[in-house]
Amino acid sequence: MGAMFTMLALNPMKRKVVVTLHGLDVVFPVRLYQRYIIPGMFTYDAFICVSNATKEACIKRGFPMEKLHVVSNGVDGKREALTTFIR
Repeated sequence: MGAMFTMLALNPMKRKVVVTLHGLDVVFPVRLYQRYIIPGMFTYDAFICVSNATKEACIKRGFPMEKLHVVSNGVDGKREALTTFIR
Protein backbone atom coordinates (compact mmCIF):
# COMPACT_ATOMS: atom_id res chain seq x y z
CA MET A 1 0.00 0.00 0.00
CA GLY A 2 3.07 2.23 0.01
CA ALA A 3 2.43 3.07 -3.64
CA MET A 4 -0.94 4.52 -2.64
CA PHE A 5 0.72 6.97 -0.28
CA THR A 6 3.38 7.77 -2.85
CA MET A 7 0.62 8.95 -5.16
CA LEU A 8 -0.32 11.61 -2.65
CA ALA A 9 3.16 13.16 -2.80
CA LEU A 10 3.57 16.13 -5.08
CA ASN A 11 6.36 16.12 -7.64
CA PRO A 12 6.92 19.82 -8.41
CA MET A 13 10.45 19.22 -9.76
CA LYS A 14 9.14 16.60 -12.22
CA ARG A 15 11.66 13.99 -11.11
CA LYS A 16 11.39 10.46 -12.41
CA VAL A 17 9.46 8.15 -10.10
CA VAL A 18 10.19 4.42 -9.78
CA VAL A 19 7.93 2.26 -7.59
CA THR A 20 8.66 -1.22 -6.22
CA LEU A 21 5.63 -3.50 -6.35
CA HIS A 22 5.55 -6.50 -4.02
CA GLY A 23 2.26 -8.08 -5.04
CA LEU A 24 -0.47 -7.16 -2.56
CA ASP A 25 -0.13 -3.53 -3.58
CA VAL A 26 -1.24 -4.67 -7.07
CA VAL A 27 -3.93 -7.25 -6.24
CA PHE A 28 -5.41 -5.55 -3.14
CA PRO A 29 -9.04 -6.76 -3.28
CA VAL A 30 -10.90 -3.49 -2.79
CA ARG A 31 -12.88 -2.17 -5.74
CA LEU A 32 -12.08 1.52 -5.11
CA TYR A 33 -8.36 0.72 -4.89
CA GLN A 34 -8.44 -1.26 -8.13
CA ARG A 35 -10.54 1.37 -9.91
CA TYR A 36 -8.74 4.57 -8.85
CA ILE A 37 -5.36 3.89 -7.24
CA ILE A 38 -3.99 1.34 -9.71
CA PRO A 39 -4.74 3.45 -12.82
CA GLY A 40 -3.25 6.46 -11.04
CA MET A 41 0.08 4.65 -10.86
CA PHE A 42 0.32 4.25 -14.65
CA THR A 43 1.88 7.72 -14.88
CA TYR A 44 5.00 6.66 -12.95
CA ASP A 45 8.18 6.23 -14.96
CA ALA A 46 9.04 2.63 -14.05
CA PHE A 47 8.00 -0.27 -11.84
CA ILE A 48 10.22 -2.85 -10.17
CA CYS A 49 8.32 -6.10 -9.66
CA VAL A 50 9.75 -8.52 -7.08
CA SER A 51 8.64 -11.58 -9.08
CA ASN A 52 7.33 -12.68 -12.45
CA ALA A 53 3.96 -13.34 -10.77
CA THR A 54 3.79 -9.70 -9.69
CA LYS A 55 4.69 -8.60 -13.21
CA GLU A 56 1.91 -10.79 -14.64
CA ALA A 57 -0.58 -9.33 -12.14
CA CYS A 58 0.48 -5.84 -13.27
CA ILE A 59 0.05 -6.71 -16.94
CA LYS A 60 -3.41 -8.14 -16.18
CA ARG A 61 -4.37 -4.80 -14.61
CA GLY A 62 -3.14 -2.70 -17.53
CA PHE A 63 0.31 -1.53 -16.43
CA PRO A 64 2.46 -0.55 -19.44
CA MET A 65 4.72 -3.57 -20.13
CA GLU A 66 7.68 -1.41 -21.14
CA LYS A 67 7.73 0.12 -17.65
CA LEU A 68 7.79 -3.23 -15.78
CA HIS A 69 11.11 -4.73 -14.65
CA VAL A 70 11.60 -7.86 -12.53
CA VAL A 71 14.23 -7.75 -9.81
CA SER A 72 13.83 -10.84 -7.64
CA ASN A 73 14.35 -10.65 -3.90
CA GLY A 74 17.07 -12.82 -2.42
CA VAL A 75 20.75 -13.58 -2.41
CA ASP A 76 22.75 -15.91 -4.62
CA GLY A 77 24.23 -18.32 -2.09
CA LYS A 78 26.69 -19.70 -4.66
CA ARG A 79 28.62 -16.49 -5.05
CA GLU A 80 32.22 -16.86 -3.94
CA ALA A 81 32.26 -13.80 -1.68
CA LEU A 82 29.19 -14.97 0.21
CA THR A 83 30.47 -18.55 0.47
CA THR A 84 33.80 -17.32 1.85
CA PHE A 85 32.02 -15.12 4.38
CA ILE A 86 29.84 -17.98 5.64
CA ARG A 87 32.84 -20.29 6.25
